[in-house]
Amino acid sequence: MAKQRFVIRLHRITRQELDLVARKQGHLTPTFISLAIEDICTSLDPHTYELHPDSEVFQLKRGNKRKGTTKINADRQMSVYLSDHAYGTVSTVVDILKRDVD
Repeated sequence: MAKQRFVIRLHRITRQELDLVARKQGHLTPTFISLAIEDICTSLDPHTYELHPDSEVFQLKRGNKRKGTTKINADRQMSVYLSDHAYGTVSTVVDILKRDVD
């Protein structure tokens, strides 16, 4: 059965840093992120997940590309493929955050 996927877009600086780490380990960045999420989800309790207080720092902005308008700091989107267990865990965390944080 095919793995499920999330389509994500990272801040350019975050993407650059993850590119470096992923290459050192011999992976493409989306694969590296998938492996990291799979590893975290083996022991993560979605109900105890908390946002870091500085999480607002990297809120991505997409805007008009004309000079003098909103700066575009989001990188290209990428697909992250996850097992059913990891996908369900991430979905649960997102649902809780939507309900309690947003």
